[in-house]
Amino acid sequence: LHAIATAPQGPFVVKAVAISPRPGQWDADTLSEPSVYRAPDGTYLLFYMGLNDTKAEPFDCMEHDVACRGIGGERKIGVAFSSSLDGPWERLPEPLLGRNPLGAPNCDTHDVSNPAVTFTPNGSVIMAFKGEGASHGCTSGVMGLATAPHWRGPYTRAYGGDTSEGSMAQWMG
Repeated sequence: LHAIATAPQGPFVVKAVAISPRPGQWDADTLSEPSVYRAPDGTYLLFYMGLNDTKAEPFDCMEHDVACRGIGGERKIGVAFSSSLDGPWERLPEPLLGRNPLGAPNCDTHDVSNPAVTFTPNGSVIMAFKGEGASHGCTSGVMGLATAPHWRGPYTRAYGGDTSEGSMAQWMG
């Protein structure tokens, strides 16, 4: 929702729905954890977690070390963008970041969520995110880092990303 107020404590007035789930897409069922930023080029960015629950039967994801959430699906990080906080908001067709396909020792092998970004002076992006997975003793969510030359991506996990070196989302216990 896009809501406004004249004071931080409210009262808030709902102006519009910024983005909604997109049937048949990777973010078809759930949109959560929104955060809005202004990019160095002036574009407003709404980073969020999206989910498409696709598994038909209940499944214990952690026991089987596969990508799923709830009864299925995989949480991924996406972005919507606009030239105004009032919208309209457009979305990239694909997520910015999904689960880490490399497996152990990474702890972001099931899904990713909770994006928080900052911009460097040259306009590149550093994103902190929550990762979850059951490999290598991972029993709860961990924080990971990814970088990109532009808010549109491509995003690379710190310390190797899609290489055999893994990612920062590793269990430290």
